[in-house]
Amino acid sequence: YELVKLLLSYGAEVNCYFRVISNTVFPTALQYCLRDQAMLRLLLNNGYQAHKHFVSVSWLAHLAGSVVRILLDYVSHISICFNLKRILERTPHLIHFASAPGEPRSLQHLCRLVIRGRMDIRMLNDPEAMAAVPFPPRLINYLTYSEDDLNGRL
Repeated sequence: YELVKLLLSYGAEVNCYFRVISNTVFPTALQYCLRDQAMLRLLLNNGYQAHKHFVSVSWLAHLAGSVVRILLDYVSHISICFNLKRILERTPHLIHFASAPGEPRSLQHLCRLVIRGRMDIRMLNDPEAMAAVPFPPRLINYLTYSEDDLNGRL
């Protein structure tokens, strides 16, 4: 985690495609964190574009539920493609994700996304900068997804 944080602090691009080794349908960094929720959240908190439907490829079907659960925290409008909806419907304990696109997101969630969208990613990930923002600590924790920090690793 520390190495990834260091790379990100020096401007590493989380949405880049490195096609020399493998030609993926999603940014290369994600293939290293699909089984690691903390790493996935770290990339999402540092600007990964959560609206890409990379989990609809067949070889990721077994991970779709846990990855979609995390991605839902980072998008305002949910549009699940046909392939992903079919994968989610085949898994009984994930059936509620298949109906999620028709349900509106909470106002609280939408406000978080709007505020985050107006702030710089580097500022959001800098504890000192966030301490200087005139927001209450609970709001800062919500904006920075601190409540989802798994074991203090983010």
